[in-house]
Amino acid sequence: MTEMNGFHPPRDLDDIAAEIKQLVAAEQPSPRVQEIEPISETPFEQQSHSLLQKSVDQIASDWIHQLKLARENSLSLEQLVLQRVTATKAHITALYMLGNAAMAEARRASAVNEQLARELDKLVDQHS
Repeated sequence: MTEMNGFHPPRDLDDIAAEIKQLVAAEQPSPRVQEIEPISETPFEQQSHSLLQKSVDQIASDWIHQLKLARENSLSLEQLVLQRVTATKAHITALYMLGNAAMAEARRASAVNEQLARELDKLVDQHS
């Protein structure tokens, strides 16, 4: 019960020393305590500078090329959308006009049928 309260009975000092040695041996070196290489006193070479500049220019050129392609694709897509919208509007207008023509034809056919029915009624009445 006393060990639960933080009290430990006295132990042999040799055992404690051995335990401390094991703990020290198990420790890994801290990554923050690394030797820093000495700072170079010489600047980097002209060739390295030119290569770095060329690499940056190439990256910028590649990005600009990709942006131009994206812009061209967007313009092409915009034109395609406008063409499709114009065609769709034309089809809708044609369907509207066709619908009006069909309704007018249906009205005319109905009027003709009514006229024929009246004429037939007159003929039937005359022969009866």
